[in-house]
Amino acid sequence: MPAYCYLDTHGEPRALIVHPSTRHPGSWQLSTWDDFGPIGHTEAPTLEEAQADATRRGYRLTDSEPPWLGLCVVSGGRLDPLGAQPPQT
Repeated sequence: MPAYCYLDTHGEPRALIVHPSTRHPGSWQLSTWDDFGPIGHTEAPTLEEAQADATRRGYRLTDSEPPWLGLCVVSGGRLDPLGAQPPQT
């Protein structure tokens, strides 16, 4: 399943990951992380609404993961869990 990484546009060490909901199949979860770990989440009924919410909240889609996040391999804004895809060199 795809997931998308957004970074805070105000310079805060925060990232927002948009991914399929872990609780409600068909919905999308917006999980917020800072440099200490997860800090919360919300849900949206569609990917488009989740992405629009991320932008409204001051995040921008990125193609590079902040080093402190360390969760995934980012490729063109799309995340794959570590181990699912080798990093491109």
